[in-house]
Amino acid sequence: MIILDANIILDYLLKRRNLDSLDFLETEILAITPTTLHIVYYFTEKNRTPFNIVKNYLNKFEILPFTQKTYNLAMEMADGKDFEDTLQIATALENKVEKFVTGDKNLAKKYAGSIEFIVV
Repeated sequence: MIILDANIILDYLLKRRNLDSLDFLETEILAITPTTLHIVYYFTEKNRTPFNIVKNYLNKFEILPFTQKTYNLAMEMADGKDFEDTLQIATALENKVEKFVTGDKNLAKKYAGSIEFIVV
């Protein structure tokens, strides 16, 4: 299973950059976090992306559970910066996700060793 960072989904839906390099993901089980859902719906609504386009795209993903245990792990990992990233990483770890796709090099550097990153 591979989790996609909110920035990757927003890049695709808002057409911010070409993501052809991620074509290999079509054969993978893909997941997102509840945090990603919130971020994606907020920014696509703000940018007036039609709701049905967003909904149909997000239906391709498994939504990983976020529990008290996930929150506790995130709080242990937190350093006061980019807490939404910490929530996503904690959710990935709790759900034993193998890989995390992001466009954020700082995120990958910060959590290197905890999960395998694909930075695009």
